[in-house]
Amino acid sequence: MATEAPESRRKPKGNKRDRTRATLLEAARALVREKGFARTTLEEVAARAGMTTGAIYGNFRNRDELFVALGDAYWPPIKPRVAPGATFAEAMRAMAAATIEATASRLIRRATRT
Repeated sequence: MATEAPESRRKPKGNKRDRTRATLLEAARALVREKGFARTTLEEVAARAGMTTGAIYGNFRNRDELFVALGDAYWPPIKPRVAPGATFAEAMRAMAAATIEATASRLIRRATRT
């Protein structure tokens, strides 16, 4: 005979994998701000998140994938405005302008938080 769980016992909100990924990404974000990308290790990210490196590798293939996911999660995509029929040089100028615009908006948001 199956028994039902008491009503007071509720399922956690959200998917555990999503929560783990979010915690790891936030830890990576904080460390990159403090130390920079090059000096941030997976061991430090795991420790900051209160997890093991196994949690990182269970969610990301490697360091690069973790940091690409970090960019995807926190930075808006760069969307160049390229006119139809534009030359390669015009497209590259549009990409450069969009990159500068995105970078500037990120710096402004960061400055207003502090």
